Amino acid sequence: MFHCHRKGVIIEVKENTIPYLIIVHYMVEQTNLVTIVLLKLPLVFHIEAMFQSSYAFCAHNHKKCFEFFKVAKKLASKG
Repeated sequence: MFHCHRKGVIIEVKENTIPYLIIVHYMVEQTNLVTIVLLKLPLVFHIEAMFQSSYAFCAHNHKKCFEFFKVAKKLASKG
């Protein structure tokens, strides 16, 4: 896999040197920027906080995690 900032260089390498080259665009950076923008929205911020709290609740205690999933099962939720 070849990673370069110049589109022309990547295409030239792919066409002339490595025809099976997989071009990787900056999806990670783009996703990160979108996440930063979305977290400024109150609803998205609160959903993120809820997921972090749920993870913190269950992460290091299997008994708490089991209780969490028991409640989810009663509520017909996949947790």
